Amino acid sequence: MDGKLSQDCMKIFSFVSHLFLCVYIVFSGFVYASEGALNLEDSGYISEVPVEPSGDTSIVKASYEDLFTKNIPAPSGITGVLVFAAVIIFSVLFVVLVIVAVNLFINLKNVKSQNSKFIETLRMVSQMMPTRQPDSVYDALAVEYSAPLPDGEKTSGMGQKDFPPPPVTEEEKMAFEDFIRKCRDISVEIDRVTCRKNNSKNVAEIVFKLAREGGANQYEATLFYAVALIYDIGFLAVNPEIFFLDKLSDDQKKEIRKHVSLGLERIYFVPDIYRPLFSAGIFCHHENMDGSGYPDGLTGCRIPYIGRMIRVAESFTALVSKRRYRKIVDKEAALERLRRETGVYDGEIVKILEEIV
Repeated sequence: MDGKLSQDCMKIFSFVSHLFLCVYIVFSGFVYASEGALNLEDSGYISEVPVEPSGDTSIVKASYEDLFTKNIPAPSGITGVLVFAAVIIFSVLFVVLVIVAVNLFINLKNVKSQNSKFIETLRMVSQMMPTRQPDSVYDALAVEYSAPLPDGEKTSGMGQKDFPPPPVTEEEKMAFEDFIRKCRDISVEIDRVTCRKNNSKNVAEIVFKLAREGGANQYEATLFYAVALIYDIGFLAVNPEIFFLDKLSDDQKKEIRKHVSLGLERIYFVPDIYRPLFSAGIFCHHENMDGSGYPDGLTGCRIPYIGRMIRVAESFTALVSKRRYRKIVDKEAALERLRRETGVYDGEIVKILEEIV
């Protein structure tokens, strides 16, 4: 994104500079020509040159010598007006050029600062985890995720062979970074609407750590991180007044549950290559291992692994965070509760969580 912004800055700056130069050349030439013509005519130099050649070149010679030695009269009124207009136009263009340059510099500086903070956050998170590079995230995270189910069906997520390849070219890498940044911006809006400060960020960081500890490489873990940033995007389509209520009616609870399906309608900005993974995380993060969850009541390995990771990360974050309807518990008490709920949470993911917190 920095490279693209720099190119745009250079294009705008070059356009304004060329415009300034063209106006300067046109007006300079016009003023010079007008002034020279008026001065020559008023001074009588042109009339001193004989029309008919007479063989005597003294008059011509004297005329051209006088042209460079006599004092040129001051510009006429018309020329003065042109000069004044040119000065005004040059001044306005110069001020515009300065304003554009300052704004571009400030915007570029802000973007670089935001990018640096974002990259530093990912670097700090990744350094906390052991570095392992398996052939595929599913080799270490969940073999059953891409394995055939007893009835021959696939899970509602993506199979191992369908995991999107990492970006290779500089253009692809820039587009991937822009996409992650977009998810981060949306997560801030989700937390603002739901009145849960930094919830999406905290859940996403735990998912990133779970993925890395489970064997995912940097790219794969970053994709999981992005899914977890917007797993509750469906809440943006729910009546925001619900989030300020202490108790919900049955109808309001049903509306809350719709956020998983509403979320699928709001991920139009997600590239097609990533959409199956995002759909799995958004739609299935409230499924339980024993089938008691929603929306489809999936069980065990039928639940996409990204959905199971978000389920654990979200519950742990909620338990150790301040909520209007529940007191904060310490990390050990939160882990103990997750361990007891074997019908809700994936026990293997809970074990990984114990190692990273």
